[in-house]
Amino acid sequence: FGWFVEGRAGWLVFPQGPRGSGWFSEWGLGAPQHKFRIETPNNNSPQQTSDYKKWHDRLCDGISLSQSLGYHYLSASKRVNFRLGLEFIWAQTRERRTVRYDTGQSAHDRRHDFLSGIRLAWILPLYERSEKSDLYFE
Repeated sequence: FGWFVEGRAGWLVFPQGPRGSGWFSEWGLGAPQHKFRIETPNNNSPQQTSDYKKWHDRLCDGISLSQSLGYHYLSASKRVNFRLGLEFIWAQTRERRTVRYDTGQSAHDRRHDFLSGIRLAWILPLYERSEKSDLYFE
């Protein structure tokens, strides 16, 4: 369980066609946070009460770098617009708790988290209205 906030910048590497379709590359800088979400049926486990639950969750946060490579398509009919690409995220995190409850050792070791996947996005563009005739208001 967690969250991830990221800022990205990118560009079309080889733009094609009148609408700017082509291969793209994006880079990002972000801040992830994650932990184990522990659920017990009927809350009948004394180790998982509110006082002890935080010692089992391995809460981590840090910074991340990401890269996306793929294809960005904008059709001439303005109806089919999408992106398809590979995404890689590298995060350097560390545990926020002082001690690991299960081992009794310090919990401030740095970790490297790697994520990768395929991203498919449907683009909903907003176009300016192009009027070819004069408008008259009364």
